[in-house]
Amino acid sequence: MKSSRSEAYRNPLPSILLCVAVGLCSPALDGQDAGPVRLSLADLSADLQFSIGGSSVDDDTLLNLQGGHHDPRKRGFTFQGLELGLQGTIDPYLSLDAALHYTIDAATNESSFEMIEAFVTSSRLPLGLQDKGIHVEAGQMLTEFGRHNPTHLHERNWMDQPVINTRIFGGDGMRGMGLRIGMSEPTSWLSGLHLGIQDASGRTMTSFNSSITNIDGDEETIGSIAAVENEVKDLEDFVYLLRVEKDIADYTGEIDWTLGASGLCGPNATGEGGRTIVLGADITMEWTPKENDGGWPFLTWQTEIMRRRFNIADGDGQGGAFSIGDLNGSDNLMDWGLYSQALWGYEKDWAVGLRYGFASGGSGPLDRSEDPFRDDRQRISPVLIWTPTEFSRIRLQYNYDLAEHIEESQAHSIWLGIEVHFGEHAANPH
Repeated sequence: MKSSRSEAYRNPLPSILLCVAVGLCSPALDGQDAGPVRLSLADLSADLQFSIGGSSVDDDTLLNLQGGHHDPRKRGFTFQGLELGLQGTIDPYLSLDAALHYTIDAATNESSFEMIEAFVTSSRLPLGLQDKGIHVEAGQMLTEFGRHNPTHLHERNWMDQPVINTRIFGGDGMRGMGLRIGMSEPTSWLSGLHLGIQDASGRTMTSFNSSITNIDGDEETIGSIAAVENEVKDLEDFVYLLRVEKDIADYTGEIDWTLGASGLCGPNATGEGGRTIVLGADITMEWTPKENDGGWPFLTWQTEIMRRRFNIADGDGQGGAFSIGDLNGSDNLMDWGLYSQALWGYEKDWAVGLRYGFASGGSGPLDRSEDPFRDDRQRISPVLIWTPTEFSRIRLQYNYDLAEHIEESQAHSIWLGIEVHFGEHAANPH
């Protein structure tokens, strides 16, 4: 089964330094008890990204136009983030993956730390389950929905996230505490299966039991609908995930296809009975000729489409679950969109790509054209990538945006991004 996470290039130096520093790799001396099993191998990494650029719209407009919290979001310099990663074996049964992100908020210039992921994985399970390709993950995890959401910043080829992902999963992507079961080749016609359960609350659960404080100090959720506090009372108060994948190899051995479908269901912040369903489908193609130079040339194509149904709980329009009044006779908000991107590595260390994104939606309590996260949006983004070494990357990206919520209806932006990496990392993000 192919994972949506990139395969890693492992640099042994961080592991050696860690082992020497804490004495975890030292063998027992003759006649001494080796003691209990302890952490014996850990891969450390650090990824730094920043950008400089400009736009035809001002900084306040850019903050909404570039909705991803790690996107280039203001004219001049943007510190997109420093991610510290740790992967290691704990004992014969468990391994650890963790990623801590440091960033500087583009709006306030305040520094902040956030835990992207911190979870343990076990593939050594009882009752012969490990022989069936089953593994279990538990902890803080990126939700395995589609192709883009489970990725980290350094695994992406474009400098900002697709518009539809920002709309449905928020500026930081969907992630939270939970439990996930993965299966390799669960049937003869499937390559992979993921089943998950996660907490529905928190700012990284945008489409579910999440809210923000507006300028009046009130809590609101999608479409400026008033939010109420929901507590976990039973199993219906969690978010549930289902994802299936099918890998198809070309007869030449040079082309690989992956078809995927994902679904999420859980409570939202509109009150008792408010539910959200998100459905998605994706397709990925990767071509690398048998005769290549370190992975070049190559061609990748990836398309993902998703739809959100945000069901509003019963309310009287007077400050309960729904404080804005009649929703034009509808008790649902519908949002949908897609992105499609192609990247061509035309010669050693150089690649050029093009991405198109679209997002739209149904009616809501406010005019959608005034809501930057529910209006009609389109974006075209060509990108040029130079990878001088496997530890650095320079990107030049242009964005042409069509958006109803901005006064000019269109915006032109150009960004130059620089990335450096130390330690374990994806050698070629494609």
